Amino acid sequence: MNRMHIIVDSTCDLPLEEARALGVSVLLLKVFFGAEGYRDKVDLANEAFFERLKQSARMPTTSMATPEDFREEFDRHPNEEILVITISSLLSGTGQSAYIAKNDAGRSDILVVDSGSVSIGHALLIRVAARLRDEGMGAQRIAEELELLKPRLRVYAVIDTLKYLVKGGRLSGAQGALGTILSLKPIIAVRDGKVTNVDRARGSKGALRRLGALVEKEPADGDLPVAYAHAGDREAMGELMRIVGIEGPGVWLGSVVGAHTGPGAVAVAYFTKG
Repeated sequence: MNRMHIIVDSTCDLPLEEARALGVSVLLLKVFFGAEGYRDKVDLANEAFFERLKQSARMPTTSMATPEDFREEFDRHPNEEILVITISSLLSGTGQSAYIAKNDAGRSDILVVDSGSVSIGHALLIRVAARLRDEGMGAQRIAEELELLKPRLRVYAVIDTLKYLVKGGRLSGAQGALGTILSLKPIIAVRDGKVTNVDRARGSKGALRRLGALVEKEPADGDLPVAYAHAGDREAMGELMRIVGIEGPGVWLGSVVGAHTGPGAVAVAYFTKG
């Protein structure tokens, strides 16, 4: 039986060293400050990116992976089944690029799964897929398992400042000004493939406690992985871990995702009990 290969995009925020250890190929998206483009996680270190983001007067832009990017990666694995796991199609055209490349390749052994998520939620599905692959499961079966898991995937984040949500069109300027005056911190979720504002609380500590209450309402499945992320505030991520009370790896948000959350964001991703 041919071995299968997993291809993902860098919005999963899976550390590149972990991706290499898992045998997963990562297509790098880019973030642009004006005409200057940087490959996510490679050309600009995460800490340096968020420092630059704080100082930038202009909202950075991001690019998606192209069909050509996927075709080149497909051609590197001509004799293997391929499973592609992408960022939510409602957040990026990257998934559409994967489908175009699959059709162009004319191969029946390529499957594309829309994670319906982003960042560490996306990464959890990748970790599950790699484990199932190592247990001998083929691409079709893994894709079916991931589709069953997707409705149970939860991603919550506290955003430190509303500025980037306003600049990115997530909140009106009036809402952003009100939030700043009242020190309200929004709590966002990734549900049904898109980002939604689900709650707000006064101050960072209040928002972290409120996020913890959301997790309590839909407890995590202890047999499946959990993950955390931060955009420069490790202390807040540690406090979130303490409040949630579930161990899991903590990573940096990458530059492509971080361009939309802004610095200081913290997040948790997990699967609910089935």
